[in-house]
This record gives sequence, structure tokens and C-alpha cells, in this order.
Amino acid sequence: MNVVLTHSNNRFENLQTILEQRGFSVVHHPLIRTQAVPNLNLEPILDCEWWLFTSVAAVEALNVSGVLSGRKVAAVGVATAQALRRTQADVAFMAVGGNSQSFAKEFLAHKPSSPIAVIGGDHSLMTLSNYIRAANLEVRFLEAYRTFSNSWDYFINCEHHAIVLMSPSAVNVIPDHVARAADLVALGQTTADSILARGWTCVVAQKPEMAAVIEVLEALKDRRGNARFN
Repeated sequence: MNVVLTHSNNRFENLQTILEQRGFSVVHHPLIRTQAVPNLNLEPILDCEWWLFTSVAAVEALNVSGVLSGRKVAAVGVATAQALRRTQADVAFMAVGGNSQSFAKEFLAHKPSSPIAVIGGDHSLMTLSNYIRAANLEVRFLEAYRTFSNSWDYFINCEHHAIVLMSPSAVNVIPDHVARAADLVALGQTTADSILARGWTCVVAQKPEMAAVIEVLEALKDRRGNARFN
């Protein structure tokens, strides 16, 4: 079964190797790349007790001059939490699955004090920030990185059985005829919603983990095998 992975290079580094060991034919072609905002001004969030990180790219953009060391931070997903721990930050809260609403609900149970910093990029949705604001807390959003799209390279000329999409930004790059000819695998509901908005269908890996992506791809492979022999 042919699989195209579209995530950026700073995520799921071993996924291609694991899939190939399981018998998949894999092409890794990142559809987005991120770039830290130069000369980022941290002054507006320095007095925030909590810093909420929405992605590995956000961690990498702020990992300068030890600014994260000893910080009380919250992470969306395992990969983000691991990136933060490598900076010696205090990961006091992590949400593995769910959506922005469930993340906000669990985080607010910690009774955080205001103001709260949310660190993301120029394409970040404001859903999480809005849920926290709805609890009458001040949110200061810091745009730490910018997102750029790569084109869909036509050197990928194999039959695309499955395409793994991990962000709404990546969804926007896929040509319509390619998406309709493949099984689309969405990492999380936000990405799935972007796919559905384009009029396409998808299977959702509910947790932002490699194991969840592998589980979905194995199920798709089994389905294709059964269809071939029935």
C-alpha cells in the first residue's frame, strides 16, 4: 500500500521507517514549512504564569537563550510536550487527544491565573484562546512562527492509496483530483473539518500520536486487501 506523509520535518521523525518496516511503500513530502518570527518580542507574555504551546514549531521558535527553562507550560500533544521537555521547561499540563474545547476544559480545571500566553503561528486558529477567554481569563496570543506552503510535487507519480494530513494548512495544498482518488487520513478533528469543508472524505486519527496514525493506515491496508480478494 502506497502512503504519502505530508508532515513537516520536525514531527514524527520515525514514522516513515516504522511504516516501511510494516510493509508500506512510503513517500515523505512535507507540504508546509515553518519559520520563526525574527527578533520576536516576548515582553507582552513575560508576566504570564502559564505559556500554552500548540505545536512543536511554537516550541522551536521560542527555544532561545534559555527562555523556556523553568517555565510552567502546557502542551497540545505528545510531540509538543517532548519538545518542551528537551528545553528543560516544566510541562505542568499536557492534553493528548480531543479538541480545543476539551483541552480548554481540562486546562481550566487547574484554575490558572490570568493572563495566559498562547504561543502559535500565523495560521493558528483562535478556538483555544476563545474558549479560555470565555472563562473570563485574559489571553495573550503570541505569533511565534509563520507557515509557508510547498507545492504538491508531481514527482510523486505513484498511485496514492493514502495521504496523511496533519494540519489544515497541508489540506489546502492538495489538488482536488488527488484528494478524491486517495484515502485521506486526518490527524485530529480540526484537520478533518478542513478536509470535509473541501467536500472530501477522510478517516480521523483521533490522537496526535504515531500509534494512532499507524492504526488507521493498518486498517485501511486490511480493507484494501479484503476488497482485492473478495
